[in-house]
Amino acid sequence: MSRPSVSLITVLHNSLPQLEGWARTILDQKLVPDQILLVDNASNDGTVAEAQKLLPRSHVLNNEVNLGFGAACNQALACAQGEFVFLLNPDARLDPEYLERLLQAMLQRETCAAACGKLIDGQGSIESAGQILQRNRQVHNRGAGQRDSAVFGEDVSIFGVSAAAALYRRSALEKVSVQGRVFDPCFFLYYEDSDLSWRLRLVGWDCWYIHGAVGIHPTEGALQAWKKIHLRCNRWLMMLKNDAIRDVLRDLYPILRFEAVCWKNTVVRERWAFQSYLRFLKYLPGALVWRRQIQSMSRSSIRPWISSMITY
Repeated sequence: MSRPSVSLITVLHNSLPQLEGWARTILDQKLVPDQILLVDNASNDGTVAEAQKLLPRSHVLNNEVNLGFGAACNQALACAQGEFVFLLNPDARLDPEYLERLLQAMLQRETCAAACGKLIDGQGSIESAGQILQRNRQVHNRGAGQRDSAVFGEDVSIFGVSAAAALYRRSALEKVSVQGRVFDPCFFLYYEDSDLSWRLRLVGWDCWYIHGAVGIHPTEGALQAWKKIHLRCNRWLMMLKNDAIRDVLRDLYPILRFEAVCWKNTVVRERWAFQSYLRFLKYLPGALVWRRQIQSMSRSSIRPWISSMITY
């Protein structure tokens, strides 16, 4: 019996130094993607030419400006023909069995909409084994900074997946799209995968961590101020669109405590963070439109997936 088709999507932006290893990762996969879609967000370092040289059968969508990760993924998803869609960051390096093992696991679980493997940071510690949603509504990579252990040696259902190297069931993505969009294009970077995972779970789909799929993905260093602006704003947008009022009330103390810490830091030493609030207000009307549609199709509670662990 033939296997389902898989489309691979990578978003690029001045990614030239990463391309050789990225292309080798794709070519070495035992399960060869049926379609390779690249979205270039206004690179000016020769990324597109090199990517096409390394993977001649890839199809490139060129943007004249950097639209961010979510909007770029939506462009590729509109062209994707596969029954499954594999998102891969250009800086991820995967074992040859990675994609094959994710697909096999998802075919065994009809309600699984998304799956990811074990990503190591290159120093021997876990970078991500899926995602955890905390009571204060921060999302953290499961196992981040920990040494690999038996805890990460079994397949488990998780809150969400990291889109650095994740496989999605296309039919599930289509069912949770809002206004024809899978990812919220307002999320330039950060939280776009968490936002999607939350939405999938509200509709009744499942997300899984598959321990046998292993790769390397470097941990991002200290964030620049402009990246923190997106990080803070997108967390608020994610909450506004997906959170149930009863869950917010139940977790009001950890949420407010975290917000108080952020506000104090903003006033005392992070004045740039005021831009997070302005950005949130800019996208508030659109987020309310998304909320109405998301809540209308919601039929499952996110409560079982809210971790008691809280990190400030």
